[in-house]
Amino acid sequence: MLPGMSRSRGSELPAASTASARVAIGRCHRRRLWVRLLVVLIILPTAQVGFWAALAPESFVSDFPGWGMHWTAATDRFDEHFVRDVGFLHLALLAAAVYTFVRPWHGRMLGLAWAVFAVPHLWFHAGHRTGLSDWAAVSSLAMLALSAGVGVALLLLAPPADEGRVVFAEGRGRSGVKR
Repeated sequence: MLPGMSRSRGSELPAASTASARVAIGRCHRRRLWVRLLVVLIILPTAQVGFWAALAPESFVSDFPGWGMHWTAATDRFDEHFVRDVGFLHLALLAAAVYTFVRPWHGRMLGLAWAVFAVPHLWFHAGHRTGLSDWAAVSSLAMLALSAGVGVALLLLAPPADEGRVVFAEGRGRSGVKR
């Protein structure tokens, strides 16, 4: 609950706590903005991987990430089921990311899910770089590190879930002003 706010509907904030409530609401809005910015960083690449792997698994394996680079082509075998599952996993994370963009106070849950996926993914690829050029290895690890960093940042920066509910449950709009 935000400082200076009560849970009863229609109650006015005491004058002494109005300033602290405004500060808390402002902090909550800034944290939601950070969550939305982090989510934007992952939505497009997640959609690209998800739809590409789910709908065209052979193309994904031979051409990912595109732009003349072939990171997944370094693997020596193709398993359509596995590649489509990777695509569907990314589409599930995409759905959670879009939901979090709309309701940023759920950012911690997305951060947890994203970190559970991205940190071990980075760890695996850090130890398995065979078949990749130096540039491909460095660029793929940089992208994976950015992805893992977004998950951890969401865990640390997202406002607590009850912060978002309190602001709206108290009858205050996005500005925090009583309606």
